[in-house]
Amino acid sequence: MTDPTKLLFGIDTSDFSRNALGALGKFMAGNKGVHIQIFHGAPDLSVIGAKYPFFDPQPREETLRRLNAESKKCLEKAKNALIEAGIDEDSVSVLLKENCTDPAGAIQDLAEAEGSDSIGVARFGESTIGRHVIGSVTSRIASSSEKFPVWIVDHRVKARHVLVCLVGAPIGERITDHAAHHFSHLHDIRFTLFHVIPPVTLKADCLSQVLSKDAPEQEKKRVTESMTLQLQLAEKALEEGKQKFLQYGIPEKNIHLKKQAQEEGIARDILTEMERGDNGILVVGRKGSKEIQQYSLGSKAYKLLCASRPFILCLVN
Repeated sequence: MTDPTKLLFGIDTSDFSRNALGALGKFMAGNKGVHIQIFHGAPDLSVIGAKYPFFDPQPREETLRRLNAESKKCLEKAKNALIEAGIDEDSVSVLLKENCTDPAGAIQDLAEAEGSDSIGVARFGESTIGRHVIGSVTSRIASSSEKFPVWIVDHRVKARHVLVCLVGAPIGERITDHAAHHFSHLHDIRFTLFHVIPPVTLKADCLSQVLSKDAPEQEKKRVTESMTLQLQLAEKALEEGKQKFLQYGIPEKNIHLKKQAQEEGIARDILTEMERGDNGILVVGRKGSKEIQQYSLGSKAYKLLCASRPFILCLVN
């Protein structure tokens, strides 16, 4: 028996957002311990006025009533979308914040106040324009929400398998635990633990020495041991991930371990595996082994975030 799952999902009035929530509901329907809170921030009149110069907020009270009525209707539709997807009505709650000037900030504040496990948002929103691959609020939450894992849901997702990416960094254990905790109820799908092994980096002069016939055996041994160590670390991470999945009751026949040498680049190799394996959920760390403090997202996570592919991306903090 796993601990309950508390997911806070922020929506706007777009069909993209509601359909993304419905798509996520189909994945979470078998999770008996899930509770999904749907949040919507009704726009503040000053924000609308700044965005649309010719907007006339008069009469103010009437406009506010209309906006709040539309917001309540939006939340009701979103709740129904979850129920239709198979989520029990008692496992869904809604919250409306009136005069909301900062939806991204409000979502993160609410997640902290409510003790949410994760934050969910749609990839696209009502203001997303064609040349963008992600909505502005979604981008802000993904980039700044370091306290909570963030799920970015593409409403077009069709595939159902789960790809869990490990990179040998300390965060690998949390990535595996997150995937197992939230998706272990999906007994009919495949879980693939995937590890891309980066190449051993050598300076040019060092490489030439190693490849030389006259290279010292000690130097050749050092390079060989470095390559062997990377392979052993990958195998260890994959095996530990498998044991974690087994502890959560995932059938062993549904757990696949896969490691490969880097081909095109780690992010591109992950996307290739997503398509090859018919995966609909991608679980990765928001940062890898390079803990660069000024960046809240690692380079691989950022590239995957910007990939316009129909899947659910889970960024684990």
